[in-house]
Amino acid sequence: MTTTDLQAIPRNITGIIKSVDSDNKMWLEQTKPKLEHPVGYFIRGTELVDHLKSLEGQIVNLTIGPDRIKTDRADDGNFASYWWSIRSEVTEAPPKPDDPTDDPIDDPTPDNQPKNPPQNPPNDPPPNPAALGACHNHAVDFITAGILPLPEGRELVGWVRELRDRFYRDINQAPLMPLHYCYQHDEERRQGKNGGWGHLLPKETEDDEDSYCIEGREGWRVFDAGQ
Repeated sequence: MTTTDLQAIPRNITGIIKSVDSDNKMWLEQTKPKLEHPVGYFIRGTELVDHLKSLEGQIVNLTIGPDRIKTDRADDGNFASYWWSIRSEVTEAPPKPDDPTDDPIDDPTPDNQPKNPPQNPPNDPPPNPAALGACHNHAVDFITAGILPLPEGRELVGWVRELRDRFYRDINQAPLMPLHYCYQHDEERRQGKNGGWGHLLPKETEDDEDSYCIEGREGWRVFDAGQ
């Protein structure tokens, strides 16, 4: 399959050139669409390589195109399904923010979200860029795999950002729970007389006896506290 047969189409990006490696791979601090960590793109063409090397540290507008489909991905037109490379520099000035010709596809901020998001609260530590980038990748993977599909009526970019933030705050940055913790009921287990670990379950009716969730026997109500 050639690149012209792929469902994905070339698109424009903007960013600051951090460096160009000897293997013709450029590292870009991408600002539009915004990415949280530098991303690498291979450059097509010797003249373009030399030109972009001379622009290190400068803001550039570039056109990227799909090279091939990633392993275990489908030719579905989604950005995350392909390997991309730089094809050319866009030399014309980008449209102003209030220009009606501005392409909303290139702007990752949905219309119903503020263009300048609020800063982190004073007690919220600065995010870890590497962990945040990994959570972004996991969010995209979960969506494309159909595990957490795009809800009806939701905008894709906003859904990706929501999942990324939830993965980061609720999973990546969550404190480590003690050994034998019950994640099903979000309760800490205690050790019984016979050495097993369990916790008290809420009663279904007032007349019920005390019952316990025992490690290794999840899903069952055990009425012997000694277990």
